[in-house]
Amino acid sequence: MKNKLFKYSALLFASVLTAINMVAQQPVNYLMNQSVETIYAEVAQESIVSGETLWFKILVTNGAQMTSQDLSKVAYVELIAPDGKAVIQAKILLEHGSGNGSWVVPNSLSGGIYKLKAYTRWAKTYGHDAVFSRNIQIINPNKYDPNAAIESNLQKSNRTEFEGGSFIVGLKNTLYFAAEKDVVFFLLKDNNIVDSTQDKTSTIRSFIIKGEKGSTYAIKNSKTGELTVLKKPEEQGWHFEISKLAGTDMQFYMERTAFASSSPTFFLVLHTNQEIIEAQQFKSGDLKYNGIFHLNRPFEGVATVSMLDADKKLIAETSVLFPFQESSKLSVSTDKPVYKSRETGVLKISELDSTTLTNLTVRIRKIDDQPSQPSTNLNSYFRIISKLPEIPLDQQNYINSNSGDFEKVKPIMVLYGSHHDSLEQKLQYAPELSGHLISGTVRNRKTLEPVEGIRTYLSIPGDRFYFNYAQSDKQGHFVYDVKRCFGVESFIIQTNSQKDSGYIIEIDNPFLTHKGFSTTTNPEAASNEPNLLKRIQNAQLQNGINSVKKDQYFLPNYNDSTPFFGKADIEYNLDDYTRFTTMEEILREYVVEVDVKKTSNGFRIRVLNVPFKELFLEDPLVLYDGVPIFDMNKVMSLDPLKIAKLEVVSRRFLLGAHAFDGVINISSYKKDLNGLQLDSKTLAIEYQGLQLQRQFSAPNYSNKELKNQKLPDLRTLLLWEPENLIYQKSSHSINFNTSDITGTFIVEISGISNTGKLVSASRSFTVTE
Repeated sequence: MKNKLFKYSALLFASVLTAINMVAQQPVNYLMNQSVETIYAEVAQESIVSGETLWFKILVTNGAQMTSQDLSKVAYVELIAPDGKAVIQAKILLEHGSGNGSWVVPNSLSGGIYKLKAYTRWAKTYGHDAVFSRNIQIINPNKYDPNAAIESNLQKSNRTEFEGGSFIVGLKNTLYFAAEKDVVFFLLKDNNIVDSTQDKTSTIRSFIIKGEKGSTYAIKNSKTGELTVLKKPEEQGWHFEISKLAGTDMQFYMERTAFASSSPTFFLVLHTNQEIIEAQQFKSGDLKYNGIFHLNRPFEGVATVSMLDADKKLIAETSVLFPFQESSKLSVSTDKPVYKSRETGVLKISELDSTTLTNLTVRIRKIDDQPSQPSTNLNSYFRIISKLPEIPLDQQNYINSNSGDFEKVKPIMVLYGSHHDSLEQKLQYAPELSGHLISGTVRNRKTLEPVEGIRTYLSIPGDRFYFNYAQSDKQGHFVYDVKRCFGVESFIIQTNSQKDSGYIIEIDNPFLTHKGFSTTTNPEAASNEPNLLKRIQNAQLQNGINSVKKDQYFLPNYNDSTPFFGKADIEYNLDDYTRFTTMEEILREYVVEVDVKKTSNGFRIRVLNVPFKELFLEDPLVLYDGVPIFDMNKVMSLDPLKIAKLEVVSRRFLLGAHAFDGVINISSYKKDLNGLQLDSKTLAIEYQGLQLQRQFSAPNYSNKELKNQKLPDLRTLLLWEPENLIYQKSSHSINFNTSDITGTFIVEISGISNTGKLVSASRSFTVTE
């Protein structure tokens, strides 16, 4: 018999989370209600000739509900070579769980298979399991290999997993293991063969083992002689397995040893991406028990089932695939089945859900003549692959074809699932809630040990300069939120040179370190060599024609250009006054809110505290183009003829927890630190901020003059629209223009609604001369 737990009870929720090693408390309060982000990257073309533009779109969803998750504001996207090194990197702005970017593929890259990887800062907490990955084939005409490498799909034959995760003496234990085709595997007990696999075709096989106390078990490869030693059987414990799925009912079998627990109570928790789907309590005094776990609401895709004893201790765990429907089909049509070259066409999308907001990606590309490996579609990735990060390509294809057959997919679930959602991690990386976070460490210059309590100052000079400070924690660590910082910017980070000069500052690399992967020869490449050479030739010509258009970008929309201190109390445009040749004269003669004194130790500057009509006791915060100057002698050495404006905040100014005795903001004409000599201990770097969004360009052949131009149009990608936000419409139309390339083209549409509904559609058409 069973009693359903009080759903989402705060006490039970916390106890269950703790029992399965979930994170019970997070620095950001509402993270408890957020499941792990799932990241997906759509690309315009999976096969790219060097010099062409690789367009991509990033989707971030709530991993359990698959609705857009507007939490992280930055995605990290990398192109990884087979040796594991990143060859291109970008930081992409995310808005409402979506963002897009592009790269012009360098001619310096060798041809072959690369991996496009995408993740958020928060996802880094969960390591490479939370990183999206897809293959990209790069074709380099200068480094052309007719054998065109593809990714190797070799399984590790030593991967093993007991169903439920436990191996118990005297119980029925089912072992699943990865196997090479056409190879017999033996089960060894104390170095003696006790069983062998009869099936030589499956890449996942199994043995049923009734473990004996003190015995050692191993799997032997008959071809290589390689031994995989299994863990030793435990004397007491539980065995758990899923035996059948029927709608919302999950049938299971439990078996335990006599002294495994003093209580007949156990719990089953179904969860995914840190979110509990269902939790139920069961009681049975029997050592064997068949039960039914009933879900109150339907679930689709992969989830983890965790079994806990009466003390809420995790005792068994496995994964299960609930059948899922294909993404909802849109209706897509073109106004013609056949087009002439350089003709304007109309694409119509219908059967949209008029009650929701749908974010669609639309692309039209020539069906590639170059054979490629199976691509990952949005539906199977969100439902399956994102939750089985180590599943090989052949098993991905198998599971996509057999997702509704419980018996066929069960071995894959046991072998490649089980512990993907064990949730033992702590929140190491806070999400980027408003923009890009830059982190680093303060170290003692002599010992290189981290130092606590040191205040650092970050400046980004320019028209919209950025300034802030951060104090190092016990690990010497600090974090800045620079929000929306686009393109390459000059970052200047320093400590107060008058107080804290004995330290060095290090900036963290926000990108992950990746492992390499193996590639092998593509057996189909030779037969496609003529088509491939033609494509290379066309791409080279088109790259030359479009070289200027590739560098056209949308300018970022800055909503606020006000400096951090707001509007200054007084502003001096120096061109309106007598041009003195020293800063001392300017400050003494007409900047009445500032008092200058010269002592034996140099200059002192104090600001008038206007509300109290008295001078502050300490030096103010003095900024030159956004960079703080702590040595007042340096302020006095600035060349006034290079300065356009001087602003004064004549009151105490609070920035975070730090109070400044007034602010003096000095701006040069070019906002480029003209004439300022930075301290030798200052860290000045060129930093790559968020990627500027490149414009996708295509000619409009409804213009007859443009249509009759002699320049060739050799585009194979006719349309790329990554952000079609459609709300309360049942249909939507998009214009496109064919090129001089003839053949078969395909329209591909995919997207997700704000209710988590996945949609897709495709349609092909022909272009003739």
